[in-house]
Amino acid sequence: MPYATREIRLASALVEAADTLVEGFEAIRYLQRVCDHCVELLNARAAGRPG
Repeated sequence: MPYATREIRLASALVEAADTLVEGFEAIRYLQRVCDHCVELLNARAAGRPG
């Protein structure tokens, strides 16, 4: 979604967060997506644990 507004990207991230309420939830994959959303929404260079 490179041309989506910030509000639409944020709404998309929140919908994705709601998907964690299902059985078979993969925490590691979700946490990676949270980092991806943080980088995109906050215009950061990176997110995650220090290397």
